Amino acid sequence: MIAPVQHIDTVVLGAGPAGIAASIAAARKGLQVILIEQNAYPGGKATAAEVGTVCGLYRNATTEVSEFLVKGFAKEFAEMLQHQSNSKPLHNTDGLHYLPYNIEVFKNISLALLIENKVSSCFNAVLKNVETENGKITSVTAVVDGNPISIHLKSIIDCSGDSIISRLANLPLIESENYQAAAQVFTMQGIDEENEARLGMILMKALRNAIDDGELESFYDRVYIVQGSLKNNTVSFKVGIPLPVNYAPGNLQALRIVANRFVETLSTFLIGHVAAFKNASIQHIAPEVGVRIGRRSM
Repeated sequence: MIAPVQHIDTVVLGAGPAGIAASIAAARKGLQVILIEQNAYPGGKATAAEVGTVCGLYRNATTEVSEFLVKGFAKEFAEMLQHQSNSKPLHNTDGLHYLPYNIEVFKNISLALLIENKVSSCFNAVLKNVETENGKITSVTAVVDGNPISIHLKSIIDCSGDSIISRLANLPLIESENYQAAAQVFTMQGIDEENEARLGMILMKALRNAIDDGELESFYDRVYIVQGSLKNNTVSFKVGIPLPVNYAPGNLQALRIVANRFVETLSTFLIGHVAAFKNASIQHIAPEVGVRIGRRSM
């Protein structure tokens, strides 16, 4: 258990890929690091929203070979993720190369690296307050598993994806009326198709016909297979949510409600109308809606 008062070199907020990288980079430089994460596990949207693939690791090229564009920790993590996920890079016709991964493997690698590098990780934790002195943040208050702790610090890094530190410190933000559309990932089991490309064509044709015939609303064309996810008769889908992301009160809850209705209607249609899904069922729905862009620090 973490003591109620801490004196530390660096606090990192958010245990998504950026927060994991920042924490471990700081720890490898000999700094004492506390990582604060609201979920019970690391990975951020990569695990909670079950994104399923990593883009940006490789050079854009029409060749079959995926050549790393990144170096350092990003490459180190990607190589571990590929090996332990028993995966390999894929690419599309436009030359975009990306790495499919296993969600639980992502969590496990993240935890192992944090422990190995002696990062003090606080899960189920929320940052509540920021104290400033002469224009510098000097301490923060967090609630970890229901217990308040005060952390005196030398530096702080916001990897929350939502500028939480800037908002608590009343610093200026880059905001929009509406942000990039959210997406929900869910997984179905009992799929009677072994070829992912063919399943994608079957799905696209069935949805297009249903929309044209008025059986489904037009926004049901925002359905995609998570590339590389078709294994052992299970497959994951990403669906675009037809509701603006604006961070107004209740907006995230509304997104979840709309996402669950979308998934229920879509899965019912596929099971009832598409042969490849006649024996299928929902295995699970990702715990969080995937929101790409939040409020950013200016």
